[in-house]
Amino acid sequence: MYSIEKKGNLTISEFLYRSLKDDILSGKISPFEKLPSKRAMASSCGVSLTSVQNAYDMLLSEGYIRAEYRRGYFAEDLSENIVSPTKKPLVKTESPRPQISTEDEKKSLFPFSVWSRLMRNVISEYQDRILDRMPIEGVVELRREISRYLYRSIGISVDPDRIIIAAGTEYLSTLILTLLGRTKIYAVEDPGYKKIPTLYSLGGAPVRYLPTDLEGVIPESLFSSGASVLHISPQNHFPTGYVMTISRRQKLLSWLSASEERYIIEDDFDSELRLSGRRIDPLMTIDPTGRVIYMNTFTSTVAPSFRVGYLVLPEKLSSILHTKLGSLSCTVTAFEQYTLAKFIGGGYFERYLSRLKAAYKKKKTQIVEILSDGNTAKHIEILPSVTGTNMLVRLKDPDDCPKVIGTLVEMGFAIPLLNFCKNPSEEYLNTFVINYSVIDENDIKALKGDF
Repeated sequence: MYSIEKKGNLTISEFLYRSLKDDILSGKISPFEKLPSKRAMASSCGVSLTSVQNAYDMLLSEGYIRAEYRRGYFAEDLSENIVSPTKKPLVKTESPRPQISTEDEKKSLFPFSVWSRLMRNVISEYQDRILDRMPIEGVVELRREISRYLYRSIGISVDPDRIIIAAGTEYLSTLILTLLGRTKIYAVEDPGYKKIPTLYSLGGAPVRYLPTDLEGVIPESLFSSGASVLHISPQNHFPTGYVMTISRRQKLLSWLSASEERYIIEDDFDSELRLSGRRIDPLMTIDPTGRVIYMNTFTSTVAPSFRVGYLVLPEKLSSILHTKLGSLSCTVTAFEQYTLAKFIGGGYFERYLSRLKAAYKKKKTQIVEILSDGNTAKHIEILPSVTGTNMLVRLKDPDDCPKVIGTLVEMGFAIPLLNFCKNPSEEYLNTFVINYSVIDENDIKALKGDF
């Protein structure tokens, strides 16, 4: 069906995923059409069943296809509200989520010897330049390396001039408010990360909380909210870990296209820590309007004390920023920026991420095994999650909580999902958010003792 010889540098799974996705979006594979079985696809392409399974799993997690029990895989109907599947060229030619334990895992895995060597290199190479006043957008060396990293990791191709460095989520939100205005209504996800709406409210902007389901923000609530700015995390919804489906992303882009005054802030926090499959195409790469603002920080991946974040601005807003705020300085020290630039450019950041993901995946597997024990599994439902450092567990009977869950709550590793809601919904009752990333080996041993 697909010629594997054309895959280039892609893995077989990635090539099959992209080929099938393109055919679904273009209509070559019709809505509701049955896809070949995994065995048939593997045979026709001359590849392994595992490669086909991985490709189908990626399509399934992003909402391009659906699985029907004993019937197979079927293409979803994406014809409604499709803005454009074509990627728009983007080049001219923080505060952490709630953590309930120490960051021992990151401390043990972080390459301190590499970081200290890079710091010495920066002092030797840049000398008095680290004392110079910096432009508001930050040093070009770091912006250039972030631009290259974004292209390598998620396919965002952007001129470094449109990247703005700032000291974490708080200052990034201030920049957004300054650029977009405080009179616009800002919409956020509910449940969600409470600091985001708090920052917008403190900045004087009205905020609307939009309900979500397993696919993301419910479009009808967005259209009726009167909002002009939508702040979402499609790659990794916090705290549920859900990934927004392509159908839902297209509907939100249709909302964006309806008015030139509208903007979407794509908060990609923690998405690097996806433990299986590939990261989905960012909204910025499929947005035909040029009004998606991409936002991320190094707080979760490096350390909470590492106050470095960045925005990728649409070209129009980049010009406005330099006009309005060009006289201001960047809020991150030059020393940190030059060191981080070398850390990313030398490949150390991505190798560190690989080690961190491997450690988190091991922990998650151990926690799932504990929760899947015969006695415990009778009382709970483990909800699906593929990204971030949280997982959801729902009690089947609110009056029958297994000891393991009680222990997790007492240890501070499990928090009721309702704690993250502005407008609690009944479907979130008896559901807990488990942050497995901060559970160490001794904690896991203690949990095993609760069997």
